Amino acid sequence: MRLSWGYTYERQVTPTEADHQFRKPSDSWSADISRDLITVGVPVHAFDQRSVEAILMMIETAGGDDIFEELSHHSSAKDRIIKDPIEVARRAPHIIIGSWCGKHFRPDLLVAREGWTQIPAVRNAQIHDIKSAVILSPGPVAIEQGLAELCSLFDAWENR
Repeated sequence: MRLSWGYTYERQVTPTEADHQFRKPSDSWSADISRDLITVGVPVHAFDQRSVEAILMMIETAGGDDIFEELSHHSSAKDRIIKDPIEVARRAPHIIIGSWCGKHFRPDLLVAREGWTQIPAVRNAQIHDIKSAVILSPGPVAIEQGLAELCSLFDAWENR
């Protein structure tokens, strides 16, 4: 999948050879350009990394699934804490992605949890750290680097 991010303050955006145009809908010019691209048949995906919903939408667009979808509607991180760590093992994720603002992701602590050695992601060394500045920050970096990194992870897993 080829990705493009357009800055168009002074020029008209027209469909390019890229498969998708990605936009951060921060003001009216983005909305107008997105509308124009959609009108001519260019798929447009808009992400605003200020919400959990937008981050999960980006993960889904890249090919991932949220195995705790029932928690996704909570905007507060404390409301998305998985109370029983064994529930993660029960749901058996194939890939685990860690990204914390202001903290280092510690895969060693993650895999040391009781019952987690049986999780496919742990058994197959599919635990990945994506820096919060790349995936959790609003703006083009989330699209140019974060989405691309997610696509790469999911494609590699699918083509293994």
